[in-house]
Amino acid sequence: MIIELGLLLISCAVWVPIYYIWIIPTTARRSRDHMIKAIESGEIDLNYLLEDVVEEIVVKVKQHALADLGSLSRLGNKAEPGEIDPLQLSEMALNGVGLKNPGPMLTIKMAQILGTMADKLLSDKKGVANEVSEIPSDEHLFKP
Repeated sequence: MIIELGLLLISCAVWVPIYYIWIIPTTARRSRDHMIKAIESGEIDLNYLLEDVVEEIVVKVKQHALADLGSLSRLGNKAEPGEIDPLQLSEMALNGVGLKNPGPMLTIKMAQILGTMADKLLSDKKGVANEVSEIPSDEHLFKP
């Protein structure tokens, strides 16, 4: 029993270094060479693989950007007493239209539109009657 245990330990002491020093690197090199040959011969299409990877990256970046935009719009919702916050005003307007939880991009765009309308109304000394005809139409609101 002790002899068998000693032989097991000696064989492990010999085979483990051989395995880690010689077998693993050789297998990795052979598989890497095989993959390179398959890619060069056209058996593996990297364009197909890269399209999926790029699509996943774009989705993740878009999700992170939207999350950051939502965080920024929530941080921007804190107005001082006596001030009107454009983001809160636009969110209330969108809620009045029927959107229960408008997205941050829509809320910010609506705030920009309301801000430009307010600037035009305040800068015009002729009154509100002339501004009604100058309210931006769809083609002016949604310029790319």
